[in-house]
Amino acid sequence: MMPSSKDWLRHFRIANQNISITAHHHTYAAYIEPFVRLYETVQNATDISFDFLSNDKQQYLILNGQHELWQGNSAPETVAAFEIQLYTQIIQHIYPQFLSLHAGCIGKEGEAWMFAGQSGAGKSSMTTAALLNDCQYMTDEFSLLTENGTISPMPRPMQWDEPKHPAFPHQMMLESRCFERAFFVFPDFQGMDTQLQLWLPTHVQHQDLPLTRLVFPRFDASSPPSQISPLRRSEALMQLAQHFHQNILPSERIQLLNQRIPENIQAFQLVFSDVHAAWEQLIAYPLMLRT
Repeated sequence: MMPSSKDWLRHFRIANQNISITAHHHTYAAYIEPFVRLYETVQNATDISFDFLSNDKQQYLILNGQHELWQGNSAPETVAAFEIQLYTQIIQHIYPQFLSLHAGCIGKEGEAWMFAGQSGAGKSSMTTAALLNDCQYMTDEFSLLTENGTISPMPRPMQWDEPKHPAFPHQMMLESRCFERAFFVFPDFQGMDTQLQLWLPTHVQHQDLPLTRLVFPRFDASSPPSQISPLRRSEALMQLAQHFHQNILPSERIQLLNQRIPENIQAFQLVFSDVHAAWEQLIAYPLMLRT
């Protein structure tokens, strides 16, 4: 029999969902805490609950007190499964009030700027450049578009595939005081320990912001430092329709985006080999239009 799970408790909110986590032992806290630290803490009733349970041999992850999501051999392995399940369950529960788009998003002067694209396009790089220039973090992966054209934050920890990002040396990141660093060690498929580095932005936006700028970055090492070109709204919607997390028919995606993306959205294609130059050009572009 699995023991009760009451020793450690955490409540936080993502979009319109209140999430609770309970664990049978405080050792779980050290593993879980970096993954949930950036979310807004709440005290309200729970919509989705995750329970970490264990006996002498197995670790369990339970959804809403009854559905077993994972059975593993160690706490780190079970927490790794939790991270995936957290995103999966949230995306399912928030639709149709929220559309989840594969995009980074930052807050700048009370507005939301979105960076949309496939993995490797430069979303996280552009998001990081923005954060190093006094912007607020909203997400680097799950941009939650509301029915009235605002973005609701989902500030998961930032994770890079590369041990060292060529544009952002670790010492520069830490000295900026815009990020804190955490580490998570878990067993891979071969049973070998893998260290995951997490970057936790220190300036997090917790309130919804109106979406005013939509950028499609594309990193190209052979390109000039930065090339920007405006997109018509219709072109931007066609591109953005390719970046849904939720399983929605292609014919419905454009319709949903057309209803939610503001008519006066500023949309750009941004090809770059230097992310710092790309950010500077993106900032300067409205001034260039007025001159």
